[in-house]
Formats: sequence, C-alpha cells, structure tokens
Amino acid sequence: MSENSSLVLVVDDEPVTCVMLKGILEKAGYRVITANNGADGVRYAIKYEPDLILLDIILPDIDGYEVRRRIREINTRLLIPIIFITALDEKTVIDDSKMIGREIDYIQKPIRSEILLARVANLLDIVLSRKQLARRNEQLKKEIVERDRLAAVARQSSDSVFIIDLEGTILYANPACEKNSGHPVMELEGRKFHEARYVAAKDENFREMMEHVFSGKEWRGNIHSLRSNGSSYLEEVAILPFTGEGGFVEGHVVMKKDVTERRRLESIASSVNLMDNVGFIFSGIRHELGNPVNSLKMTLSVLRKRIDDFSMETIVDFLERSHHEIGRIEYLLRSLRSFSMFERPVPEIISMPDFLETLLGMHRKLLDTAGVEVEVRVEEGAEEVFADPRALLQVMLNMLTNALAALEGREEPLIVIRVNRKSDSLICLSLQDNGCGISEKDQEMLFKPFFTTRPGGTGMGLVIVKKMLVEMNCSIHLESREQEGTTFFILLPCGENHGDAEVSAAL
Repeated sequence: MSENSSLVLVVDDEPVTCVMLKGILEKAGYRVITANNGADGVRYAIKYEPDLILLDIILPDIDGYEVRRRIREINTRLLIPIIFITALDEKTVIDDSKMIGREIDYIQKPIRSEILLARVANLLDIVLSRKQLARRNEQLKKEIVERDRLAAVARQSSDSVFIIDLEGTILYANPACEKNSGHPVMELEGRKFHEARYVAAKDENFREMMEHVFSGKEWRGNIHSLRSNGSSYLEEVAILPFTGEGGFVEGHVVMKKDVTERRRLESIASSVNLMDNVGFIFSGIRHELGNPVNSLKMTLSVLRKRIDDFSMETIVDFLERSHHEIGRIEYLLRSLRSFSMFERPVPEIISMPDFLETLLGMHRKLLDTAGVEVEVRVEEGAEEVFADPRALLQVMLNMLTNALAALEGREEPLIVIRVNRKSDSLICLSLQDNGCGISEKDQEMLFKPFFTTRPGGTGMGLVIVKKMLVEMNCSIHLESREQEGTTFFILLPCGENHGDAEVSAAL
C-alpha cells in the first residue's frame, strides 16, 4: 500500500460489507477507514477529510442522503465525492435522485470488485484533476496579484526599470526610463538594449555588462548612459536574471539609478571633510615640526661653531642626530599629501608601535588641552600590518576627531587604542572612548552619506573611512552604548601574511 495513496471512507452498517470493501480497496493500494452508522460517517468525514466516500443509503440512524447533507452543512469547503452503495433497485435510486434534486453516483449490491475499483479510480482521477486545476488557478491568481503589484512598483519607481530577453530586446520600460533619459518609452520597447541610444557604448563596463545579459548572469556596476540630448550621466546598474516555469533563465530585470548628483555631492563633502582634517592635522604638525626643526637648528649651530674642536666621532654623532630629525620632518610632510576617497591606496608594511607613537605625538598638544588620557596597548605578534600609511593616518584621524567630540564635557575622558592578533592573517586595531556613546538608531545610519550627529559635520567622515579601508582590503565595525562609550574595530591584514582571503570573508 502506498504511503501517499488516496484515503477512502466506507460507511455501511453491515460489518461483512465493510470488511469486504476494506480488503478490496487496501489490496489496490488505497488507505481505508470504516464507519458503521451515519453519525460516525459524518464525524469521520469532517475529521479525516477523505478523498472519496463509499456510502450506504440505508443506515440504522440516518440515511446516506442525510449524511451527505450534514457533511456539506457542517463544512461547506468539503466537496468530497460520494459513491452510494445500495441494495435498492435502480428505479428507486433514480426516484430518490429526483426527489433530492441531485444526480446520484451509485453501485448496486452485490458488489463486483472490478466495477468498484474502476469507478473508484475514475472518480479519484477526476478529483485529482480538479484539485490540480484549483491549485493552478490559485497559483495563477497569486502570480497575477504579484505581477500587478510589481508592475505598480515599477510604474511608480523613480529609478529606470527594464525587462529584456536573453537577446537583449527591451520588452518593457517603465515611465521613469523616459523621464530620466528623455527617450520615449515607445522608442525603447522592442529595440535592442545596446542599440537604443540609451547606453554609452564607449563606457568601459559596457561590453562586460552585455556579456552577462547574453549569458543569463547577474551583473552590478556603474554605466555612463546617454540622454536624448546627447549628455552623459552616471548610473548604478543592477541586472538580475529571472526564470520561467522550467527553471531556465528567460531574461533580465534591469534597474538603473542616476547617481550623478549624489557622486557630485559626495565629492564636495569629501573635499570639505578633507579640509577639516587637514586643519586638524596642521594644529598638531605645527607643534610637531617645531621640535625637530629646533633640534636640527641647535645641532647644526653648535656643530658650525665648534667643528674644529670636535672629534670625527662627535661630528658623525651630530650629523646622525640631524639626519634623524630630517627623517621625522619628511614623515610629517608625507602625511600632508592629499588622500581623497578616490585615490588608490598603496599598502606597505607598517610598524604599529611607531605609527601610533607618531600619530599621538602629532596630536599630543590637542589631547593634553582637552585633558584626554590615552592608553596604547600593542599585543606581541601584532606589531606589523599591511596598509597604506597615509590612508590609515586619515582613518585614525577621523577616529580621534569623533572620539574627542564624544568626550567633550565628560569626567576623566579616556581613549584606549589596542592592537591585537585576531587570527593568523588578521590584526585588530581598536579605538575605545568613554564618551557619550551612540544610540542604536544612529548606529544604523552611521556609515551612510551625509548623516551626522555633530553640529557642522559633513556626514562623510566615516563614509570616506569605510571606503579607504575597503580599498585596502580591510573592514570596520563598532560597538556603542549611550552614556558608556564607543569602540571602533578595524581589521587589517598582518604584515608577514597579508593575503586577502580571510579579510575579504570578514568584510
């Protein structure tokens, strides 16, 4: 007997008939339950919802017609097919059928097994077909509702939405396509996507994008598109394949978003943020430059006046001191070179103890003025990272600026910088403050462009930081509690093993 076979309910007051029908049906692979009176038949039908009922007309409590009526009355959803089993003659059954106003399907007793099985199989096939048709109709209704919903979203979207087939033919273009590009929808639909004067063929990503379209693959990137007046503008493009009933890719949905203005504003904000940071770094560098310049001036002055009195060993010592001070000045000057969010980083091995000593030395006066205590802890085995020193300096500059703002007005302000080994290939650089903290709501927005909680802030500092770190195959995240403080965690490739596999996985 198949585990998934149809369930048949047999209702007959003769135990012998029930046993006989049960044996015939189970041998044929059906599952069978039996009832010996009309009331149990109604109860079992409601409880088990069988696929078919074999129902005796003459029962000791209520007749088969009443059983059928009560089942329908109790649960109108149950449209279980019924075959009446009866010893009544054909004329009586037909008259009963006219009396209750319904056509009756019946088998007369004595029952022949082959006729019973044929009728049961035929009726269940019809029931199965009806169920499949009902399911398909329900599925189609859902698909139509979903399609109408998606069509409404596409029509109302401010982004350009296309549907194209695997040959690149535009099957649909929403109204935003015309609004954004100036090309009428009627001009776009039916044309080849790459021939519709909508995409600038000179764009370096154009060929790669169309290769993905023709191969049925997903693609994301930026494309310079053409307006109807010939002007070019930048769009973020997502090309997503969709499949048909057979699971095969039938075409693509293309979503295009004009990001020209956003990129322009980001560039402006980046420049403003960079100038703010340059002003901040100058306040430290002006102080820091004074020390090596004064030391160099004093050393050379003494050497010039008494060079004839000094031994060669002393002269070499004076020159080495001068060379060391010049090296400090060179490092500071290299740090002043502009490093925008669009510049490509050049990673190298950085000694973290030396880097942090230089960073804090540059800003020691500002930190002391603010009364901020700084603790630095570099764990053994985490002394070297692989990153662009200028970019990392810019990142840490943003971190310090944010920490100082968060510590304003706090008692015993403290910044703790830790460098520890995260794994064989990762170093974790963290900066913790005991400042005012960041709310959960603001944390969700923190790395989004133009969001800021600082008066006069650009909202681009952390955006630039994140982009710099991603460009160096690094990542950043934070933990913060209001009125308790904030900790930023930066994952960097370690100096002796700067492969990118594990860092990429951590992004």
